[in-house]
Amino acid sequence: MSNQLKQARFLVLTCIALMVLVVVPSFYDLTNIPKYSVLFIVGSLGLFLILNPKFGILKKQSLVSSIPPILFLILMLLLAVLTDEKYIAFFGKYGRNNGWFQYAGFVILFLLTAFSFNINTISRLLNLLIILGFITSVYGFLQYLGIDFINYSNTQLPVIATFGNSNFASAFIGFSAIALFWKIMETKDFRVKSFVLIVLIFQIYVATISKSSQGIFISIFGILTFIGVVYFTKNLRNICIYFGTYLSLLTLTILGLLQKGPLEKLVYQPSTTYRGDYFRAAWEMFSSNIFTGVGIDRYGDYYREFRDVSSALRLGPSSVAYYAHNNFLQLLATGGIFLFFLYLTTIVIVLIASFKAFKKSDAKDKKIVAAIFTLWISFQAQSLVSINQVSLAVTGWVFAGALVAIGLNSELISANSLKLPPKINSKKTPIDLNSVLSIVLSLCIFISVLFWLVPLWRAESNIKLASKLRGDNANIAYVNQKKNLVLEAINLKPNDINYRIMAADYLTELGELELARQQLQRAIEIDPRSYESIIYLAQVYERAQLLDPAIKLRISATNKDKFDTRNWLQLGINLAAMGDYASVTRVIESVRSFDNKNPILEELDKLIPKQ
Repeated sequence: MSNQLKQARFLVLTCIALMVLVVVPSFYDLTNIPKYSVLFIVGSLGLFLILNPKFGILKKQSLVSSIPPILFLILMLLLAVLTDEKYIAFFGKYGRNNGWFQYAGFVILFLLTAFSFNINTISRLLNLLIILGFITSVYGFLQYLGIDFINYSNTQLPVIATFGNSNFASAFIGFSAIALFWKIMETKDFRVKSFVLIVLIFQIYVATISKSSQGIFISIFGILTFIGVVYFTKNLRNICIYFGTYLSLLTLTILGLLQKGPLEKLVYQPSTTYRGDYFRAAWEMFSSNIFTGVGIDRYGDYYREFRDVSSALRLGPSSVAYYAHNNFLQLLATGGIFLFFLYLTTIVIVLIASFKAFKKSDAKDKKIVAAIFTLWISFQAQSLVSINQVSLAVTGWVFAGALVAIGLNSELISANSLKLPPKINSKKTPIDLNSVLSIVLSLCIFISVLFWLVPLWRAESNIKLASKLRGDNANIAYVNQKKNLVLEAINLKPNDINYRIMAADYLTELGELELARQQLQRAIEIDPRSYESIIYLAQVYERAQLLDPAIKLRISATNKDKFDTRNWLQLGINLAAMGDYASVTRVIESVRSFDNKNPILEELDKLIPKQ
């Protein structure tokens, strides 16, 4: 059994390292798809361990820690089956992929960690976080200097490291800074302390130049929490003084983010207002579908319908969100109240485990427990204002599993680690049917994952090659090469409408309007809520001077997003070209009803002939 525990820990640590570091420049989505590919592969391998009855996830003494996340996953599976677009429900929206399979990977890693780590091996997790944070910071600093060996395209961001986004890179650096502070407090060697302190200062500097405040806030929040937990929880008076002051500062910071109080000028960012827009839309989705939500990972497809007029006009009608930027609201909006309750139950279990871990730890171990607890709490704080980015989310679930391991499952893990493998002798041993079934099931899942991932990798490579291919439309060889690349990508992943939308863009550039129309029409048949497909298909018809179908599509689009002023303007232009000025007048009145000062009103007025 001890070998299985080592294998579980190896899988967890390897998964985190690869999901932070791996990028594939030959993919169109060179960050997200490689990272969740790692998650899927490791998750399928991890099933081999956790399905073994001897691993302990279904033993009576461990049910309190394993049942809530398993029930959460089962309920999400049922909701995914009920979701109108099942491909998205299971595999997620392209570029985010917060579908059922991703959460299955999170839960598997949680269970692997919760039933294999102990107080000694958790230090490896913290040390790995330090190493990965240092690598991320060095690479991010090189990017800031203009040195980058990975060809990121048009990010306009100074520091994105291997995450493709400054917010994610900054947040991960913030998590690593907490682990660095633990190292400073834990080590007694002055030279090591000094070196780690220099690294910590460097990482905070990189987080500062990233133009994202997440890393700075996470670092401050985490370090102050760590100090409070380690040094100010010995008596009630210290707790009240320290955490009273801490919570007061935190409250002022939150008020500042909301443009109130003395810290407003220091902490407020316009993105805070945008998050308020996303939050309100998520709450409206939940209010309209309390028990099931709008569908797993369907937030982005319903955002246009549920956002209010101020949200639509603040950044422009084409600016949309594909995630609520709050993990709790995302679950409420897309999965409903019961899914949210099971997720909340898992969090309560982790809090109980944390309390027990502190209670049973001595002075030395308390710093390790405090570090992991602080990292997990910091992840929860970060998830209140950000999306569930796959690399960050994996670390959050692993931190939770580590707390459960030392707080609730330490005795079981210790007992399992002492078990010796059975001696091999000449006598035949009886076949363990449960073990055979777990092996067969795990192998089937692993093969299924590869069957899904390999075509995805090929489709990504094809789309990336097509995006880089340049030539003249008069060159038949160039046109055929680019056309074949995008059509093959569609054939490899026919149910992912994003490839059809991208292919239609390239086909339109090539003048292959009928092929583009076919792909967009099929995309709408697969997902009638795909606003992008409707608008792109309308544009294809307009380019072909087929205004009747274009008008019908744009009218359909107004029912899905009544605040898209660009769509209203083009609809008015099409109606005017058909001589239907009465309908143009109705378009003008529709726009005036929600924004009577919009510049497009003047353009629409010009379409009507003057008497």
